[in-house]
Amino acid sequence: MNIFMNCRHKDEIIFAFAGLCAVFAGVINGMIGTGGGVIVYFILKKLYGSDAEKSFASVMATVLPMTLLSALIYERTGGGVFASASPFLIPAALGGLCGAALFGRIKAATLKTAFSVMLAVSGALILIR
Repeated sequence: MNIFMNCRHKDEIIFAFAGLCAVFAGVINGMIGTGGGVIVYFILKKLYGSDAEKSFASVMATVLPMTLLSALIYERTGGGVFASASPFLIPAALGGLCGAALFGRIKAATLKTAFSVMLAVSGALILIR
């Protein structure tokens, strides 16, 4: 059942709720350095019914500013973020280019499976270490 079926302000309510969820995603991403994109992905899927490919692409666009701003703040407070990350910047950028080039060629089901496995393995490793 759609709770907004007869609501005159449905779009405004959904937009405001998505904005609050996005703030939450940014807070999580800033605190633990990851996870904001996962929250954004589920917001897009649940609220807007976006297909997997469109959702993944939209997540990429939102993760960049969240991560960049967090890294700049960490660096400013003496975190040494850029010095420790420097060996990974160029290889990661190249990987991002390769992934973007492959993106349209990979089935949505395969992306979902890869994403799910990555989350499960990452979560398990965090818990056991």
